[in-house]
Amino acid sequence: MAREIEIKIQIQGGLEELFAIFDKLSSLGAKWTGREKLKDTYYEGTLLGQSESLRIREVWRTGDVERGFAWRNPQLCFKRKFDENSNQSGIKDRTELECSIYEREDIVPILEALGFVETVVVNKQRRTCEIDGCNVMLDDLYKGFGQFVEIEGPSDEAVKTLMEKLDIEGDVVQYRSAAHIRKDHVAERYGAGYIA
Repeated sequence: MAREIEIKIQIQGGLEELFAIFDKLSSLGAKWTGREKLKDTYYEGTLLGQSESLRIREVWRTGDVERGFAWRNPQLCFKRKFDENSNQSGIKDRTELECSIYEREDIVPILEALGFVETVVVNKQRRTCEIDGCNVMLDDLYKGFGQFVEIEGPSDEAVKTLMEKLDIEGDVVQYRSAAHIRKDHVAERYGAGYIA
């Protein structure tokens, strides 16, 4: 069982700001670990509590721009708030359970039989680096759903320290997944009944 300690920030300056953060991380000696295209399919069901999420993540990854993208097996991921008193500063402290599945189609019928329903699909491009004992993810969500920075580290203090060092401005995403942000954005743009 893994523990995930992270903060997610929705930046307001678009791709220009995301590139500026990339440059700043590079100048501070960040080690870039490649680019990814991600497709996250989120599910809802009565078995999930309020602070829990379930998704299938499909990943196409590259170590550098020249090699192109290589697909890897999907991951089924369940997350639950680790500490009910956490998140006072926007830092999420969650239990994360994850396993590889051979094909997405192998697990979907099981999820549906258990009452889970696909609610949202989030597509994004991600750049990831390592710096000061933390992982930093720069995300560009497709279809104009925004740019995000995630800082994940071994402790609240490590995450806070790196966030201050990078001086990132934006809206801290409170205890909501990217699926909820996308769902709210779609509802605001197209009406509550629309699912993209």
